[in-house]
Amino acid sequence: MKKQYLIYSALAIIALVSGVFQYYQTFKAEVVDAYQASKPAAGHSWSEMQCTAGICVTAGNKVGMGTDNPTEKLDVVGNIKASGDVCNGSGKCLSATYQTNVIAGTNPVCPTGQTAIMRAYNGTWYIPSQVTSWSQVSCGQVMSSDGTALLVNSQHTSKNCTDIGGTVVGDGSGNNMCKMVANACPAGWVQYQNWLAQGPSYCMASGNQSCNSTPTRAWMNQAQDMTSYTLYWSYTILAGNWICRGCGCQNYDYCSTVAGITQIGCY
Repeated sequence: MKKQYLIYSALAIIALVSGVFQYYQTFKAEVVDAYQASKPAAGHSWSEMQCTAGICVTAGNKVGMGTDNPTEKLDVVGNIKASGDVCNGSGKCLSATYQTNVIAGTNPVCPTGQTAIMRAYNGTWYIPSQVTSWSQVSCGQVMSSDGTALLVNSQHTSKNCTDIGGTVVGDGSGNNMCKMVANACPAGWVQYQNWLAQGPSYCMASGNQSCNSTPTRAWMNQAQDMTSYTLYWSYTILAGNWICRGCGCQNYDYCSTVAGITQIGCY
């Protein structure tokens, strides 16, 4: 009887040890699975919040939505929807961009400090340089990589303008250009429409006698003025040629000149 009891006891101990071992194996597997599921993905650390439902925060404090490798403070792959306004650190907000309807017979004008971002023609929106007639304009500030607004046609920025000594001015319809004290735009810049200011230029006869001159004109969108005048010539037997004697309306020769540009608008 005693021998049988010992056998049963031994079997019970073996069963208990086997159960504990099986439990340990199961628990170990669960721990390993949990670790594998929670450990950082390749290229990430334990200090990061791991990607959860497409949202990731990196150790460099960059937030990614739809990407586990954000390159900016906020990197979104997909559309963005906001119930409120969106503004940058300098207070420029999306609410400042709006559509303004044209008044019959006039072009729509953007508020001071804003430019025409898009123009509507026959119900379709275009960038400003694509249309010259429009019925609506969307105004706002298009910012460049240097943090300043783009000038008309988006070739240069406000900072580019001031860096070369120019002044940013508007054209009255929401476009900004660079106003320069020069007679021509510098290399890499193009004159915008006919924006300029001019000084007088003279048609001269011999002896520096002024026959006619172009007017001095303030800053406006108008091509250079040109003036011409027929000069009075006479033939001298002694010299054997024609000599300009002064201003008049005889013979075939004349003087012409264009006004001198003192300021010019460029983009």
